[in-house]
Amino acid sequence: MDQRLGELSSTLSNLSSALTDMTARVEETEEAVQAHEGRIESLERLNAKMAAETALIQAKLEDLESRSRRHNIRIMGIKEKLENGKPSEFVSSLLPELLGHDNFDKPIQIDMAHRSARPAAGNRPRAIIARLHHLQVKELVLRLARQKAPLRFKGDSVQIYPDLTSGTMKKRQDFNDLRNKCKERNIRCSFKFPAKFIVTVGEETKAFEMSSDAEKFLMTTVPNWKSTREEQVRLPARHLNLMQC
Repeated sequence: MDQRLGELSSTLSNLSSALTDMTARVEETEEAVQAHEGRIESLERLNAKMAAETALIQAKLEDLESRSRRHNIRIMGIKEKLENGKPSEFVSSLLPELLGHDNFDKPIQIDMAHRSARPAAGNRPRAIIARLHHLQVKELVLRLARQKAPLRFKGDSVQIYPDLTSGTMKKRQDFNDLRNKCKERNIRCSFKFPAKFIVTVGEETKAFEMSSDAEKFLMTTVPNWKSTREEQVRLPARHLNLMQC
């Protein structure tokens, strides 16, 4: 009996020792986990801060690039080598020929012009990028290009666009559906540089940076905004008068 009690006591002692050791290891593990969690939280905060700073830097770079292109236009459809090595002089004479000499009271001053570096797709000529010295002349050129479209030069179709960054183009493309709906309903709309959407309903003009905000405004101010084109055509004339990009 004493021998069995001794063996049992020894077993219990071993179990107690093992339990104590296991408890210590669990406590060490918990402390390590807490330390790791603290480091992870710290790294997550640092990562969020760096992501915000990176986004801010990218936005500033996008803004700087957009501003550097503000005087630029992009001319599409002009055959290669027609500029004969003098792209600035060529563009200065091309624009009045395309848009009407009577719209320009003096020669258009071109600071710089060149073909885009991007390889042309297939046999399409590369775009001509030109920087106009006067911003108001650049805006006039774009307005006339819209009004007089389609443009042709030596038998080829020509388009003139603002020279936008890829980021700005993507922002403007977010408004494509709204622009199409506005055009269907004769609602005036346009963009303010670089990508602010301007829409006029009746006497009210609003500017939007988010397409969702513009959609909400149009839904609340334009009768049957979500209707189909056929339904819109049947709206009473008094409603159509509100819808005068």
